[in-house]
Amino acid sequence: MKKREPILFIESCFRNIQHERDIESNVKLIERTIKREYGISVDITIIDNGKNFFGMCIFPSPEEMSALTKALINTEAGSMKDVEKLHQQYMVHGDKIIEIDSRLLYDSEINATPAEITAVLLHEIGHIVASNSMINKLKRAKEYMLSKFDNKTLHLLPKIPLKEYLFSIATLQIFGQRFNVQLIKEKEADELALKEGYGEDLVNLLNKLIANGHGEQVKKSKRDQEKDIEVTIDWLIVNIKELEYRK
Repeated sequence: MKKREPILFIESCFRNIQHERDIESNVKLIERTIKREYGISVDITIIDNGKNFFGMCIFPSPEEMSALTKALINTEAGSMKDVEKLHQQYMVHGDKIIEIDSRLLYDSEINATPAEITAVLLHEIGHIVASNSMINKLKRAKEYMLSKFDNKTLHLLPKIPLKEYLFSIATLQIFGQRFNVQLIKEKEADELALKEGYGEDLVNLLNKLIANGHGEQVKKSKRDQEKDIEVTIDWLIVNIKELEYRK
């Protein structure tokens, strides 16, 4: 597919950011272009990261995060439909937060090009505009949670004052999954990158990350990601049960 001018403009903005030219202005230009082209409002932040590489992640707004967490906690019959309703209300129309790892922009070992960074951005936006992958993860997490809850856990839930805080950790885990090479084959979130002519750029970057020792992150399969979420929910259940013995 031929690359379109608006997306090439985003690419040029990333080039300016990498050269540290008017970083804040170029970030705002990218935000406005995303809004105009894809109809979603985003707030982009560059995270000064000297630790574990995460690349780029898209998160719900605090309001949306709170609503999704409440839907995750709700154990009433038919509550899964609330999750689907929230997808329409927030996932498509709500504000989003995009965090960009500074190492993706500036690490000379990774040596990401502006086109490759743009490809990752399209991948993240693709989770919202080109697939139901995020909301499907939430639904699978909720199904797993309900399958693990026994009567004792259900009885304790209403008595936990910080339950929304605890469960927000699981929600963040769901939405904080790194992009990975397996999705190239499945074309879920990468449909947008391919459509905009950036499929090859995304593959090139993933290969660079594997070559530079980040293979453990980007080679995770969908099942690996689900296991991460299950481990988080198992941890939550243990903590809920422990609260019974605390005053």
